[in-house]
Amino acid sequence: MPNPLRCTASKTWSEQPPTCELIQCEKLLQPESGSMNCSDPLGSSSFRSTCVFACDEGYELAGSTSNTLQCEASGRWNASQPRCAVVRCPELNYLENGVIRCGDDTETKFSYGNTCSFTCEPGYQLVGPSSATCTSAAEWSQQVPRCEAITCQSPEFDAHLIARCSEPLSDLRPNSTCSFSCEPGFELQGAQMTQCSEDGRWIEAVPTCKAITCPAPETPTRGQISCSPSLSYPVSPGTPHPLGTVCTFSCDEGHELQGELSVECAHPGKWTSRAPTCTAVRCSLLEAPENGRINCSTNEPVFNSQCSFTCDQDFTLDGHELLTCDRHGNWTGQNPTCQASSSKVAAITTGVTAGGAALLSGLSLAMWILKRLKRKATKFELNSNSDIDIPPQSYRNSIDSLI
Repeated sequence: MPNPLRCTASKTWSEQPPTCELIQCEKLLQPESGSMNCSDPLGSSSFRSTCVFACDEGYELAGSTSNTLQCEASGRWNASQPRCAVVRCPELNYLENGVIRCGDDTETKFSYGNTCSFTCEPGYQLVGPSSATCTSAAEWSQQVPRCEAITCQSPEFDAHLIARCSEPLSDLRPNSTCSFSCEPGFELQGAQMTQCSEDGRWIEAVPTCKAITCPAPETPTRGQISCSPSLSYPVSPGTPHPLGTVCTFSCDEGHELQGELSVECAHPGKWTSRAPTCTAVRCSLLEAPENGRINCSTNEPVFNSQCSFTCDQDFTLDGHELLTCDRHGNWTGQNPTCQASSSKVAAITTGVTAGGAALLSGLSLAMWILKRLKRKATKFELNSNSDIDIPPQSYRNSIDSLI
């Protein structure tokens, strides 16, 4: 307790009156990799001064129980000054069948911002991230991966594909092989063999099996086609047909098939014969009747063609005026004829009568001459000793012609 002041005879106080000084605390320093923010209501680092500390990203306060310090009446801060220490993540030391690499500096290898990489031993592949980084939250950015034995995925086989693999499908390791073939009626589309590579991929894509088909047969003009078995999917004019398909052909009315009635799709995707054609049925060739004319609708006497007939003047048609070639190759009637009309017949008869009379007169004369010659011949019957010559041959011929 300070001494009391006394007033002396010299009219002065025995001591200088005391003064009150502001209590000061030790000056604080801003931490490395951090910040300090102080509030000084009475004076810098004095009684009731308050300082708040914070650290940069990747760092955390250390060495103090509080991030806020206050200068007390005792002239001391209520806690020790903190510092900023780098954040550290849990150590990564083991990866089964693999290796972790985090750097050579033991002080920083698991510190904020440092990255660790992961690799696997030969024959194994990484399942998960290939690296992880230590974050400001003292956690790794990724989960530690695992190393898994490399195998090729079991191939997805086509419905008609036959596969033979060197290892079980559940354990197709690198260098395993699979060979392929197809069921009968199908052909392989792709490689006949593939191999599992070191990175677990098939060197060649797994092939597929395609049905062996024949190109759609051409439907004959003026005809139809019917195939069995019928296809179970939508069919267009160009849809191919599988092996064993039999296609039968038919023709429209009045047409006949030229070629095979049916064809079959056979290996290796070819029809047993060419598709047939349909040709129009033909009738016999008609001729114009004597003393008449014919007019046909087509140049060739085919199905449905028609021929009409007309006669010259003074002649009339006997028979059908119009004939049609039917679907069997026959005309619908007999070939007609042209007959002379009645006036024409009368004129012909008159001419024949006059000519006949003249002819009869000539014949009568010829008969009379013949009789005379025969009488004379009897008068000259010759014996073997006769020296009379035989009548000339020309004469005899003339006689025979009259008889």
